Amino acid sequence: MSSRAGAPPALDAPHFVCPHCGVDAQQLWQDADFPARGTGEVDKALKRAQCRSCGARSYWIDGAIAWPHPTLGVPPSPDLQPDLVLLYDEARAVAPISPRAAAALLRLLVDRLVASLGATDGTLDDRIATL
Repeated sequence: MSSRAGAPPALDAPHFVCPHCGVDAQQLWQDADFPARGTGEVDKALKRAQCRSCGARSYWIDGAIAWPHPTLGVPPSPDLQPDLVLLYDEARAVAPISPRAAAALLRLLVDRLVASLGATDGTLDDRIATL
């Protein structure tokens, strides 16, 4: 499995980085064939892509990915502490919806990382300077 370098998810793209497995893989597209309630008509706004690498599907509404929710950024470093990985992954998950929330989570991550390295007194700026 490769890292998340590659083409970002895009409607009808022949390949992109799968939000499930992280591989830049070929995508098989089809209409979702979901009949609109009570009309019997197929809603053409719904599409799905299936990853040729892992077989998982992504669902699209009106040209935007609806599921799974996209994340931003690269996967966390393998040497990052498990509790900080949780913060990092949460920041990646909320970034497309709220960049400010992601920034706040990343600031908290930096604060905890600096504390784990032994700098515990003063403001975050002061603690970073002591390191």
